[in-house]
Amino acid sequence: MNVLRNVLEILRHDKKPIRRIIGKIIMKLPFDLGKVFHITIKIQDYFIYFNKSSLALSFWYNPDDRVSDYMFFTSYLKTNDTYIDIGANIGTTLIPAAKIVKGGKVIGFEPHPKIYKYLTANVSLNNMENRVEIQNCALGKERGYVHFSSYRADDENKVLLAGDGIKVPIKLLDDIGDMYTCINLIKIDVEGYEKFVIDGGIKTLKKTDCVYFEVSEEMSGSYRYTMKDLLLSLEEIGFHIFVQKEPKILEAINFDYKLDTHHTNAFAIRNIKHFLERTGWHIYDDIKYSKIK
Repeated sequence: MNVLRNVLEILRHDKKPIRRIIGKIIMKLPFDLGKVFHITIKIQDYFIYFNKSSLALSFWYNPDDRVSDYMFFTSYLKTNDTYIDIGANIGTTLIPAAKIVKGGKVIGFEPHPKIYKYLTANVSLNNMENRVEIQNCALGKERGYVHFSSYRADDENKVLLAGDGIKVPIKLLDDIGDMYTCINLIKIDVEGYEKFVIDGGIKTLKKTDCVYFEVSEEMSGSYRYTMKDLLLSLEEIGFHIFVQKEPKILEAINFDYKLDTHHTNAFAIRNIKHFLERTGWHIYDDIKYSKIK
């Protein structure tokens, strides 16, 4: 009865009821239908396989999901750039970045073994193997091993402070950053573990132009630090912090910034003028920014 009730609710209220129902069925099957039949999803100008992944399901339902990420990457990245994707998941930021930075370098990190396999398959699907280096590990402030969650909502998987989980290797961002004299962009989306990634990558971040990262007081708190701690650590490295107020418009914030949502993406920018010239974006309220600066 509960299943029938859920189906009726979807049929009554969902904007794309048939697509929603098909997606749920595919996710509940005991095998990976997307993998068996090579079902693909077109997102903007690239493809991913419809594997048993909650992120793939989101894009199956709405190919424009997380379009703000795509709009930023296509505005900011240029040919020959170097880009590092920390928390690459199934590749929905890594692949469009690799398409842009022809002649450059793209490095991705994904700790979960199953999601890493989906990531490698999606990279191959888009013929990006020669442009991309991907590693099946986490990044933090110490080398060794950590336990990693394996939630059904796989875009919420994270390093565990306690519990069993999956044992995965963990490295430092500085282990790979030493190979480059300049990094144009780093994306960090690690469900609250951002501060530890930064602590293990100070030298690399000092030669990075921009960091695109997620902030959440709740997720930071789960690792026993505050969002203020995170923002301060980036400011101390020499970054100015912004959030996106409107499409292509940034608003300056400082370490005392208070979120009115559960989470948002933020920008740590080293050279504001350079960023604006690259993207064609603007800063909201220049007077407020000058006071924060």
